[in-house]
This record gives sequence, C-alpha cells and structure tokens, in this order.
Amino acid sequence: MQVCDLFVVIASSPQRTLSPANAFDIDLSPGIYPMQQDQQYLIDILQAAQRIQEYIADTSLPLFYADITLQDKVMGRLLNIDKTSQRISAATCEEISDIEWHRINTLKSRLLQESSAPEQLWNIVQTEIPTLVKKLTVRMLSEERSNSLGSDTFAVQG
Repeated sequence: MQVCDLFVVIASSPQRTLSPANAFDIDLSPGIYPMQQDQQYLIDILQAAQRIQEYIADTSLPLFYADITLQDKVMGRLLNIDKTSQRISAATCEEISDIEWHRINTLKSRLLQESSAPEQLWNIVQTEIPTLVKKLTVRMLSEERSNSLGSDTFAVQG
C-alpha cells in the first residue's frame, strides 16, 4: 500500500483517531479498496502502453532493430505492464474480459524467450499494445462518464 492510500484509509475512518499509539495499527491488507487499487493499476498500464507508443511513433522496424536503447526502453515498459497486470484482481479481469489478460500476464516470459528477436518485440508493440490502449481508454472513458453522472456536483462550462 502506498502512503497516499494510507491517508485514504485513515480519512475514511471517522471513528478512528490517528495517534502515535495506533498509527501502525491499521489493517493495510490489499482487500481494503480492491476496485480503487485495480483502477490505479489500469491507469498505470495504460500510461506505460501509451509511453511505448510515443517511443515508437516515428520508428520503423529497421530503425527499431538498430536502436538497442529504444528496445531496452520498450522492454522495460512491457515488463512494467506485465508486473502491474498481475496485481489486478480476478474480479476486475473477469469484468474486463475483452482484454487478453493471459497474454499480458505472460509478457515477461514471452519477452525472455523472444529477446534475441527484435522482430518479435516489434510485433508485440505493433499488435498488442494498440489494442490494449484502445480497450483501456474506452474503459477509462466509460468509468469517467459513469462517475460524472453519479456525482452531486456540476461543472460550470464557459
């Protein structure tokens, strides 16, 4: 749990007063706010995938093949996506079943097997990442829309 999540837990517990005696007495188990955690994981994955797209925006396969630094940057982001995706709850994976979670959760093993072939890395980046970005973007927009419809506040538009 991150420090900011700790403050959410404390702030959401009005009957609980934080003091030095009970500061570390709070249940920080991952099940406190799994949907909020999953939402942050999805955002992290989307941002990493978008960053990959930025890295390769003006690159062709021959340029990608020749640029080891770019390959390393892309590989690092893909490994972050793999690691983060494994933290998402089964309920959220089932809810967003149109994303091929088994392919995302196996990025690391696939990359290690295919690390000698930049073409394989390029194929993942060209086929799976755009699909992932599209599906997560649609998900985030629909979440944002449903949250704004349920809110009691109104935005003033000028």
